[in-house]
Amino acid sequence: LCMVKKKVTKAWKLRKIILWVAGVVIFAVLIFMVCFNIWMRTWKIFESKDGYNLRYPSEWKVREEEGSVIISKWNLSFQDPGGPGSLGFLIARRFKKDNDRNIDKYELGYKLNPNIKFLEKGNLNGYPFLRVSEIQRESSSAVETPYRRIDTTTEFIFVEKDNYLYELYGAVYPYGVHYVEVFINHLIVKNMLESVNFASE
Repeated sequence: LCMVKKKVTKAWKLRKIILWVAGVVIFAVLIFMVCFNIWMRTWKIFESKDGYNLRYPSEWKVREEEGSVIISKWNLSFQDPGGPGSLGFLIARRFKKDNDRNIDKYELGYKLNPNIKFLEKGNLNGYPFLRVSEIQRESSSAVETPYRRIDTTTEFIFVEKDNYLYELYGAVYPYGVHYVEVFINHLIVKNMLESVNFASE
């Protein structure tokens, strides 16, 4: 009977510890999300000459080059969007719409890609749009970090307006840093893309 009582007591203590740890984790996540949302209110607004705008961290830099835009924490170039640490960036480009550059063609191609984990098609302020999330698992982009293997996820938004196809994509390159930093950068890029707004005519 004493042995049974000891086992019950031990199991109860273990359960209390698990519940306490779970409570601390949930509380920490809630605090983080509240702080993140407050920080997002300080973000700047980038307004493109092409009629779209998006929000981005006030500490990040905007670089425009021949109709294209790159927004990142670092002063990057279009030729080499690489940099130190867990780099998050967003690039916006405009192309002439043709038989190869259009949403229907892109949608068909992405549906055949096994690395696509999210695909959405619809309208953005009245313009056709396609949103895609692609994860690169078994490639050179899936970088080994000192902590764990973290795959590279790239988010795309394609919008057709007038005779142009607008391509906006954000990515995070996990170059040997902790996965928490990678997660935060993914969250930043995701919210930047979700803030994209095309002015309706």
